[in-house]
Amino acid sequence: MNTTTISSKHIQEFEERLDVRLSTGLRPNFAIVFSSPKQAISEIQAIMSKRNIDLIGCTSAGEIVDDLVLEHAIVALLLEVPEGAYKSYVQHIEPGMTAGSTAELMATQVQLSYTQPSILLLSSGIKNDGSEIVKGIQHVLGKDVTLVGGLAGDDLQLVKTEVYNNHIASDNGIAIVAFDANIIALKGLAISGWKSIGPVLEVTRSENNVVYEIDNTPAMKLYNRFVGLSDQKHIVLEEGVKYPLQVYREDGTTVLRAPLFSTDDGGLMFPGGIKEGEKVHFCVPPDFDVIDSTVQEFANYGSNANNDADAMILFSCFARHIAFGPMIRKEIQGIRAVWNKPMIGFFTYGEIGNTAEGGSDFHNETCSLLLIKEKK
Repeated sequence: MNTTTISSKHIQEFEERLDVRLSTGLRPNFAIVFSSPKQAISEIQAIMSKRNIDLIGCTSAGEIVDDLVLEHAIVALLLEVPEGAYKSYVQHIEPGMTAGSTAELMATQVQLSYTQPSILLLSSGIKNDGSEIVKGIQHVLGKDVTLVGGLAGDDLQLVKTEVYNNHIASDNGIAIVAFDANIIALKGLAISGWKSIGPVLEVTRSENNVVYEIDNTPAMKLYNRFVGLSDQKHIVLEEGVKYPLQVYREDGTTVLRAPLFSTDDGGLMFPGGIKEGEKVHFCVPPDFDVIDSTVQEFANYGSNANNDADAMILFSCFARHIAFGPMIRKEIQGIRAVWNKPMIGFFTYGEIGNTAEGGSDFHNETCSLLLIKEKK
């Protein structure tokens, strides 16, 4: 499958670079786009529609193209996908519907199209529970379905995140690309690196993705006690994400959950749900050695000949960017070098991907890699 990337901080230059690619004989019929909220979605839609390129995308909190880290930019992956091998959907979460029930509805649409689908998923909506979206897809398509993606960002403003295609842009919706797994293989791996500290605690009161009490103590108060976290919105966002909770699931797996902001009654809102009764650990930011170990884990994964790629998409938590600063580029360069194929990505408000134990889940603080490969 022929693939390439383009990027720019200016929409006119983006269009010019797209036309340069097309002049070389590339004939993409599908594009995946990540864009800063500073970029006009309507102009991106018009550019792609004019050239008969199907589009799916979302807003971001920083963009990735090949081995570069950008800000306030547009990045696109252009693909020549075999006819009939993909279908894309964007669905606004209507009143009376939840993110989970909307995901179920979309998964039912996918099921009518392909007996063996693999899914790339993007979601907007800062207050939506990413774990419920994953559960909604898996409830219809099964837990073994390949499911990789991320939650849209908005340059850390926490005001408005959007998903879009050629015709629709939704600030509270879900975008899905379903590939026929008989023709296009999707594979991936999600890796974190955060380390747990202190005693095991219990979530004693929570509702969906808001945790009110941990060990019978208001969640905000406990965070303040452990890490000196203020309840000011920007501090919770920029500092709280460095200290996620490691959540121990009933099935023996673990996921990370990072606080986004505090509630008026002392709770903390997370991008994904944490159930009452679940055990948690506080985590501390990783040191820079984690970058090397993360790259090595991806290299080990890439050493399997079955894990080849025509293109790559990286969903990296914005907290990694905050924690690692400019060093985040070293991680991105190392991951891309394993396959050395066209790659785009963005810094997310939550990641969806497979852990080494298998099975897709919703994560925070991870980098989740998606490999796209046309079967021969």
